[in-house]
Amino acid sequence: MESKASASREIESPCDVLRPSTSNAERTLCVLGLGGGGTSMVAGCLRLAGVPMGERLNEANNEDQEFHDLIQCRPLLDGTGNLLPERLEQFRAFIEYRNERHPVWGWKHPETLRILPQVLDRLRNPHLLYIFRDVHAVAQRNHKRLGLDHPLSLRASLGHLTAMVNAIEQLSAPTLLISYERCLRHPEKFLRLLSSFCGLELTQQDCQDLASFVRPDRVSGEIDAQARARDRAYYTPECD
Repeated sequence: MESKASASREIESPCDVLRPSTSNAERTLCVLGLGGGGTSMVAGCLRLAGVPMGERLNEANNEDQEFHDLIQCRPLLDGTGNLLPERLEQFRAFIEYRNERHPVWGWKHPETLRILPQVLDRLRNPHLLYIFRDVHAVAQRNHKRLGLDHPLSLRASLGHLTAMVNAIEQLSAPTLLISYERCLRHPEKFLRLLSSFCGLELTQQDCQDLASFVRPDRVSGEIDAQARARDRAYYTPECD
């Protein structure tokens, strides 16, 4: 019979594998979540582990600026919610270019879910990483940064959360579910699970070193001086 302590440790796990990773060495890592919901932390960990997360990164949130520019193009969608043909071709060209340059790469952006179902077939062995955070904390952040009132911010966060759950049910790719709060409590365990799912080669010492980036006092996705020494070739001066 399983002990209560063992069951408690299992419940406390920062990650759950919903659909297992593949053995294929090539893969595309998509970090999905709400704005202010912990995606910058996950993307930063991948970046520090050596995963190319973009050639022109926003240092504040670890977002690929080329992807950001594409997602912000207006108009983006047609009247039925589908990508306009010219936008679809731009995203496909973006993906093909990254595929040619890197066997493993990824990106994160809060609005990825808007286009992911329409480009998933172009991604090479997609692995989906969904991160969840206390909805009120996300709404509180948007209230302070964007000036949204609390009810509107909560409703927007819940709407995005519903879209995430819908995607989890509908997109049949390897899937990892991540709890932001439990990552903060168990950073090294989170990094081991992340490494395993993403096919990364992180040693125990690597996980210990990277754990300093998974902390509640970290400012957004910023790579601080302590972590910068681990930024394996994907930090460039023009990102400053």
